Amino acid sequence: MAWLVGIWMGASALGGGAAVLKGFGLLRSMRSAETIAVSFAIGASLIGWLLFFPGLTGHLTPGVITAVLAILSVGLIFLRNAPPWEPFEPVRRLEWVLIALIFVVLALDVVEALAPQADADTMAYHFETPRRFLARAQIFAIPRAIDGATPHLMHLGYAAAIALGGEFAANAWLCISGWGLAGLFYALIHRHVDRTWALLGVLLVLTTPAVVFSAGTGQAEVRTGTLMMLAAFAAARVAGNGKIDPDEREIMLEDR
Repeated sequence: MAWLVGIWMGASALGGGAAVLKGFGLLRSMRSAETIAVSFAIGASLIGWLLFFPGLTGHLTPGVITAVLAILSVGLIFLRNAPPWEPFEPVRRLEWVLIALIFVVLALDVVEALAPQADADTMAYHFETPRRFLARAQIFAIPRAIDGATPHLMHLGYAAAIALGGEFAANAWLCISGWGLAGLFYALIHRHVDRTWALLGVLLVLTTPAVVFSAGTGQAEVRTGTLMMLAAFAAARVAGNGKIDPDEREIMLEDR
């Protein structure tokens, strides 16, 4: 049940992000992998953003949370209009090794998600705050200097998972949303380097101390890091007048 909730939240994030890209006319302005990764990054934050409003009005209930996730899931239909996938290239031997190592890291993430939280910040703050919100069905001020400024965007996502599946559902969501950082990194770096280097970059990202330490906890750094990467990508698009040539990478490779 816990993993079903986590997977559903992942699907809702993907659908919500796709709907946002469709609404702004950007769904077909990127490559296929970029569309998927950017949609997930946007949607993972959209869950918390949408739940902020029922939280303010005292309606942060499992029923409302279920309705929000269901509505976001409808956005998956827009992925039918996403750009087609690029022609598949044969996988090199080194790439198989990198892929195997990446799957080992992902498997360890799943094992971590199956264990109760042992991080003090998560137990006393990152998960406790959403629980207190859910108990009163609303967001309220916490008059403490250290943790009074609650990061609602992330914590309300945790609240959704806790409300529908308990702590282990929140663990599953942490695991899946943490992978969003690696997915977005791969999609964006693959624009500039070949697949071997992109896979190596993903492996390095997943095994950096900051990601190993905090991706499976309630700490927000990895998830906000995904948003920062997305913001940098958006800024680069604006600097380039927002135009993305679908054949840009092929032209760059030919120029080499």
